[in-house]
Amino acid sequence: MILVALRGLAGRKFRAIATALAIVLGVAMVAGTFVLTDTIDKAFSTIFSESYAGTDAVVSSKSAEISFQGDTSDVEPISESMLGRVRAVDSVEAATGSVVDMTATKIIGRDGKAIDTSGAPSFGFGVDSSPELSRFNPLNILSGRWPSGPTEAVVDVGTADEQHFKIGDTIKVATLESVRPFKLVGIARYGSVDSLGSATFAVFDIPTA
Repeated sequence: MILVALRGLAGRKFRAIATALAIVLGVAMVAGTFVLTDTIDKAFSTIFSESYAGTDAVVSSKSAEISFQGDTSDVEPISESMLGRVRAVDSVEAATGSVVDMTATKIIGRDGKAIDTSGAPSFGFGVDSSPELSRFNPLNILSGRWPSGPTEAVVDVGTADEQHFKIGDTIKVATLESVRPFKLVGIARYGSVDSLGSATFAVFDIPTA
């Protein structure tokens, strides 16, 4: 029976090679999909667990709880005066505010076009980098320093590597306002995650954000 099968394969070499190639490619594609999915799941699980690792409570406004075709309404920002009220509570040791955007902060690439995230978030962060409040910062600086003032910014390590950005470069960022130039003063990552897939982030000080 084995001899008959071998003779059949030898008589149809092209078909045998094509079938073997199809099997190899199919297995490789399925294996690659599982590896990519596991990597993404692990990355975002780490992000969620580390985002508030040094935080006991988070104050935000109430969501309107409106959902349409899978999209939910954004949570309204809270007033800066709320921070003072939170800090005045006797049991609060330290508190700070942050600014977070997930869609409107577009980093401009070397080609002069906004970096395509293929549907992934394009984060914009405003963080308080003072040492006494560093526990609330989910980002880790890898090189350089945190931004200070309206002309400085930090980007994620993935974007810096892909676009060959270096500290001291002038980069451009588009938001709901016009494109603005910033001096790149640091490169950071989210927690211990080196790659966010195709997502990007730009970091500013809170007044600038």
